[in-house]
Amino acid sequence: MALAVVAMTATFNACGDDDDDDDNSSTNASIVGRWFCTLEEEVGDFDEDSDHGGTRDATEDEEYLVIESGGSFYWLEEGVKSSVGTWRVDGDYLYLSRDYNTDKYKITTLNKTTLVLLYNYGDWVRYTTYKRQ
Repeated sequence: MALAVVAMTATFNACGDDDDDDDNSSTNASIVGRWFCTLEEEVGDFDEDSDHGGTRDATEDEEYLVIESGGSFYWLEEGVKSSVGTWRVDGDYLYLSRDYNTDKYKITTLNKTTLVLLYNYGDWVRYTTYKRQ
């Protein structure tokens, strides 16, 4: 009887490890695509004369985040490719690396049509909403 319990525990633990890998694979697959920036919201403690704070319609900027399946990404701003680098997902975070800099974004929403990323600047945060194109 004790041997059966040990065998079942080992089998259960092995399945648990596989599930974790599947979660990242699923997120990696669903985040791949061309994302159009539609909205930016900045929340935090701002000086009265600060350019930051509030919500703004970002569609006029014509900015896209393009995440490719091979692990690379780039920004498209008014049709011009910029900020080329690599990406990875670890849990709820998207890491975008360019040159010697890596930015860490919290993925707050990810589904078939919408991606919302949170970037922490210390005293304030920016939520950026993207729509899949």
